[in-house]
Amino acid sequence: ADLIITRSVRGVARAADEGALRPTPEGTIPDSIPESLRDADGFWVALAYRVPVIVYDTRVGDLPVPASLEALAGEHYRGRLCLSSADNLVNRTVIATLINERGVRPAELLVRGWVANLVTTDLADEAELLQAIESGRCAVGIASSTAFLHATQGNADSTTAAVMPAGAGIDVEAAGIGRHARNPEGAAALIAWLLDDEFQREHSAATLQSPASYAVPDRAAGLVPFERTAISTGATNIAWADEDAVRLAERARFP
Repeated sequence: ADLIITRSVRGVARAADEGALRPTPEGTIPDSIPESLRDADGFWVALAYRVPVIVYDTRVGDLPVPASLEALAGEHYRGRLCLSSADNLVNRTVIATLINERGVRPAELLVRGWVANLVTTDLADEAELLQAIESGRCAVGIASSTAFLHATQGNADSTTAAVMPAGAGIDVEAAGIGRHARNPEGAAALIAWLLDDEFQREHSAATLQSPASYAVPDRAAGLVPFERTAISTGATNIAWADEDAVRLAERARFP
C-alpha cells in the first residue's frame, strides 16, 4: 500500500515500530497540526481525533456534575456508574492516560475505585452504555466524544450531557506512507489533501471526530466543541502505554 490509514493510534504506531512506514516528506504536514497529533519521528499524522468525556444524566438532581475522572471513584457515584468493556478503545485510552499522568499504581487504585462503584458489568460497547444512561439505569459513565455526539447531536429530547475532564488523553485516526510505496510522492500529496481545511471540515462533519487541524474549529464542522486546551497526553504516549493499560484493566477486574 502507498498509504496506510488506521482508526486508532495503536495501529499506526505498531506499523511504525515494525518498519512498515517511511517518514513523511518535510512540508507535507501543515503547521496547524499540533505535535500531540503527529509522530515525533515523522512516520504518521492524525487526520482526526476524539477524546474521552464523562457523560451524565441531567435528570438526577442530587448528582454533582463530575468534573474529573477521580470524582467517579467517590461515594456520590456508588451504584450509579456504568462503564463499557475494557476492550473498547475509549477505556484503554483513559487508562493509558492515567498511567502517563500518575503512574501505574495510582492509576490502578483509581480504576479499582470505579469498579467498586459500578451498577453493572454487562455493557459491551459505548452505544449500550449511552442507552443505559439515557434510560436511567445508570447516572454517569465514560464514552468517547464521537460516540456521545452520534447519540445526541440533533436529538433535542436527549437527557444526557457530557463534560471533558481535565487531563484528557486522545485517540486518533491516523495516516502514514508505506515503507515500500510505489508512489510515495502521490501518497504525500494525498496526506496533504486530507489535512486541507476544506477536507478536514467535511470529514469531521461526516464522522463526528474533531478536526486534526487546529485551523478548523469544531464548530466549523458542525460539532459541539470540547475544550482542546484540556488535552494533556499526546497520541504517541497513549500508544506506548496501551499494553500496560490492558494489563492494569485485568488486574483491577475492569469489566
